[in-house]
Amino acid sequence: MCKKTYNANMKNYLNGVTFRLDFFSLPDFKAYYVPLIKADFPDSSFQERVLTDDESQIVNVDTLSYSLDLPLNDILKERVYVFDNIVKGGILYNIFVSPHYICIHADINNANFPDEPGDDINEILGNFFSKIDLQKVFCMTSHFFSAKSEDEVWTVLDKEAYPKLILDDSYEGGNFIESISSSYSWIDLKRSVMKSDVDDGSTSFDFVVLTSAESKRIDKKDMKGLYNHLYEDSIAEVAKCFK
Repeated sequence: MCKKTYNANMKNYLNGVTFRLDFFSLPDFKAYYVPLIKADFPDSSFQERVLTDDESQIVNVDTLSYSLDLPLNDILKERVYVFDNIVKGGILYNIFVSPHYICIHADINNANFPDEPGDDINEILGNFFSKIDLQKVFCMTSHFFSAKSEDEVWTVLDKEAYPKLILDDSYEGGNFIESISSSYSWIDLKRSVMKSDVDDGSTSFDFVVLTSAESKRIDKKDMKGLYNHLYEDSIAEVAKCFK
């Protein structure tokens, strides 16, 4: 596939960005973190509960289990603090806090997510790194596009990113997965295609492009730069999938 630059047209299909920080278990971390968030974001609210199915996908519990060598069932049963109504730069964030990870998720309905999110993410999460043994940092992005015909699909997506894909009546769906290494991260790029029935009796083809960029190294003195590098690596791979 030819090298392309991520642009505003591609960004229109961005619907979620997540950063997750993994560290060895610190049992009192949840209680320690609450007053920090409440001081910076007094309008925020939080609950202590288990993750929903959708939130488990946002946190990406599969990579978390592998990252920290934790049983998946233990992660799913764990009660975490879920903060809502964290607003920064016009973007609404949710934060998930456990004794061994912090995850911040931006639910995006437009293209206003900053091109360099490091400042905002660093300011929201705060400087608490002396308290934890930070192991890995992840950036995950999600892009979504839906079309009703194959011709419409290839006006937006790059056919080279979906080799041998034929969207006829017999097609049920599939995945295209690859792993890439950059200077700063290991990136998994997953392109999922699903066929679904629409209320008007027609068929739609739904395309989801997911990235997961894992840091190769961590400099606690430059977390802003790390967040930016991981996001840049993620969207650089996304660019392959679009025209």
